[in-house]
Amino acid sequence: MRIVLHDKLTAAQAYTVLCHEIGHILLGHLGTDEDHWWPCRIGLTRDAIEIEAESVSYMVATRLGLKTASDAYLAGYAKNGTIPEGVSLDLIAKVAGRIGEMGERLLPKRKRKGETE
Repeated sequence: MRIVLHDKLTAAQAYTVLCHEIGHILLGHLGTDEDHWWPCRIGLTRDAIEIEAESVSYMVATRLGLKTASDAYLAGYAKNGTIPEGVSLDLIAKVAGRIGEMGERLLPKRKRKGETE
């Protein structure tokens, strides 16, 4: 699986798009992994899928103080002001929390080629 981001995005835009795409994965929209670390929810409608992934992105971004265009994006998928069947608010919150944690972790210092501790 590969996520590709447009190189003309600002850092903030790229981060929110990345959160949206990782959201699709962890929400199970593309199926599960071989160890079943996330659910398989491939039967959802496109409206439900996009509302879930963009909601995750919005939650992560706003916690960091980033502005998004999520309101307009979400409005296009919420037909007649209703949330599509199958949307899981619980899973949206869990995935947003998980992606937020992933963004806060400090990685160990990278060793340069040939460098030993």
